[in-house]
Amino acid sequence: MEDREVLYGFAFCGIPPRKLVRIWHQVPDTAVLMRLSRKDLVLLGATEHEATLWEDRRRSDSAWRREWESLPDRGVRFCWLSDPAYPERLKDLPDPPFGLLYKGKLPGADAPALAVVGARQATEYGRRIAREAGRILSRRGVQVISGMAFGIDGESHRGALEAMEIFPGSAGSFAVFGCGIEVCYPKEHEDLYAQLPVQGGLISELGLFEKPLPIHFPMRNRIIAGLSDGVMVVEARKKSGSFQTVEFALELGRDVLAVPGRLGDPLSTGCHLLIRDGAEIVTDLEEISERFYVQRELPFAKTEPEPAGTKRPKPKPAGATRPEPIRVTARKPADGTGRKQADVPEREPQNTRIREPVRGPGPGPDTMLRGKNRREALPAAAKNPEAGLAREEKLLYHMMDSGPMQEDDLRSGSAFGPAETAAILLQLEIKGLVRRTDGGYYAQAVTWHGKKSGDR
Repeated sequence: MEDREVLYGFAFCGIPPRKLVRIWHQVPDTAVLMRLSRKDLVLLGATEHEATLWEDRRRSDSAWRREWESLPDRGVRFCWLSDPAYPERLKDLPDPPFGLLYKGKLPGADAPALAVVGARQATEYGRRIAREAGRILSRRGVQVISGMAFGIDGESHRGALEAMEIFPGSAGSFAVFGCGIEVCYPKEHEDLYAQLPVQGGLISELGLFEKPLPIHFPMRNRIIAGLSDGVMVVEARKKSGSFQTVEFALELGRDVLAVPGRLGDPLSTGCHLLIRDGAEIVTDLEEISERFYVQRELPFAKTEPEPAGTKRPKPKPAGATRPEPIRVTARKPADGTGRKQADVPEREPQNTRIREPVRGPGPGPDTMLRGKNRREALPAAAKNPEAGLAREEKLLYHMMDSGPMQEDDLRSGSAFGPAETAAILLQLEIKGLVRRTDGGYYAQAVTWHGKKSGDR
């Protein structure tokens, strides 16, 4: 049996990572490892139950070998603590994973990485910020790390994927699982599960088919913090699982950032507490991306030449350095026990935002469209707004999904230049999909019954 095959079996036998590392440091030889008795393992620090797990694993070596041999067909790769492919950042953890299974690739040590985490039941505002953050960070060469959960996690991955589609050379996005690598969780994110290995990676320290049990997610959160140079919290309640990731980041000396929200909004309370305790407040996503990386020039995936006068940001000098990490004082619960806050499921409050009247595009004053004739009165493009749109037009169009935005915000959120943004908005106006409102805001012009083309 090959060394890597033995290490694969040892890594996923069920012994906790900290003990696996301790045992391996004392017995760094796979031949000896295969001969260890239950009593030997107990002397090396394992419990009776844990020693039995490894003994049972060794006895079922035929099943173990079939599993190992199936990895290439599944598109799954394995690395372990002393493997050259193992992420260097993870070695900062007091209990790094002994082994990792991954699809695609692992985050590179040659580029910075920022974790984007937050509420599962996020608001439209939170989703928009997370998506813009993923897009801008990836565009600027910062790897995006998250957990592929509903809400903030998923949106940050989607934003990074959009940047990689439009700007070749953008940094990848990586999802860390709280289940086996062959389990898509949540099932509704099958699109991300398929796309991320192509443009980034999926990562798990659990066996191939482990279920997404609650006990796995705190361990998953330590890997998210370990793979990152910093953690940005977009939305979080007062008792949120995101605080687990923050605590791990603090232990590692990583940066902690928080996005402010509305006063009194339960989904912003957690971020406001972090800011009060010293986390860096996020006021400009472009500024954050520049702090984490020296800006690079990346090609823009277009067939036609860029509009004249398009300006690109100048790269910073090679010696540019990041400021010292923000240190946040970890807070104890009010009862003084010092215990970590539980991961409380989050629920999104009912959306009480009043929609603007639905108006039809066209020359002259807008005309209210009512009743069953509303959709018939719209042009053909309104029935399928994305039909025939270029990728950059779709990007700006969907940035306005949650409401009107100013041109400067659209430019910074998409990473396009000023002339480029203006040209794309003009095309959308000509096609009747976007209208300019008072105050210099741009809004989607094509809506009916409160729905946009992508709503279900």
